[in-house]
Amino acid sequence: MPAPLSGAAADAAAALALAMDPLASGGTLARLRAARCALGDAGALLLFGSLRSAPRGGALLELDVSANGFGAAAGLALAELVAASGGLEQLNLSDNPLFEAPAEALGALADAVGRSRSLNELEWRRLGGDLGAASMGRRARASWGLALARMLRANRSLTLVDLAGHPIASSRADDDPDSAAAVHAVRVAGALGAAVQSHWALRTLCVAQMRLPDPCLAALVAPLAAHPALTALDVSGNAAGALAAEALAALLSPKSSLTCLKAVGCGVDHDGLAAIVVPLCYHQTLTSLDLSDNPLGGIGP
Repeated sequence: MPAPLSGAAADAAAALALAMDPLASGGTLARLRAARCALGDAGALLLFGSLRSAPRGGALLELDVSANGFGAAAGLALAELVAASGGLEQLNLSDNPLFEAPAEALGALADAVGRSRSLNELEWRRLGGDLGAASMGRRARASWGLALARMLRANRSLTLVDLAGHPIASSRADDDPDSAAAVHAVRVAGALGAAVQSHWALRTLCVAQMRLPDPCLAALVAPLAAHPALTALDVSGNAAGALAAEALAALLSPKSSLTCLKAVGCGVDHDGLAAIVVPLCYHQTLTSLDLSDNPLGGIGP
């Protein structure tokens, strides 16, 4: 719990609490967008408490609380709200420094999303600065990657998942591929890919800017070739070498449902391009392919 407020901060919190009262009075609010409102943990506790106490569980369908400086207390309160809601369909909690919070808060959020049977869209991007990810060691990153995999295995309602920038692996391109750290990172990425593959409701997946090296990206993407309904995939900002290019090519089999593939700034060279585009001769559904900012011609910009 955050420390007690005093002075101007206490006045601001009291005003916020008064303003939030109507949210709980009738339970009719369907969509709330409160992004970049500097709520912090104190404001989040008031907001989520009001929403959770709405009569009949409220009518909230969409909640956007991105970029509000949420820490552990806000994360736990939001997890309680998601778990209590029976109708929340869209949730955006992007760009909050939750990765600085204890693992309990992150785990509670992942568990709540996994148990939800109403959520259709989850936007949980981590692109606004470091947001605490730098403080996560190898073990914490791996644990979080596995927690995301458990979340997706448990949930059966999500159709859109955006996890751009999440720290799930700490292996680097120059690591020894046979080192314990590199092997474990590949296993974590593979577990996440397998969880996505078994989530047949999913249509759109963004795993951009995770800074995955080629073996990890390949391990994540490879299982997706067996997904029966995935239509859009964004792997931008990861390293797509020979292994990942081969995995991406497998997504473009004649039976694939993919319509949009985005691999911006992945280091795809002309050999990778050849691997990816050859299957297009037989692929019938892809309508959008973004390979911007890749050295396809083998020369600089």
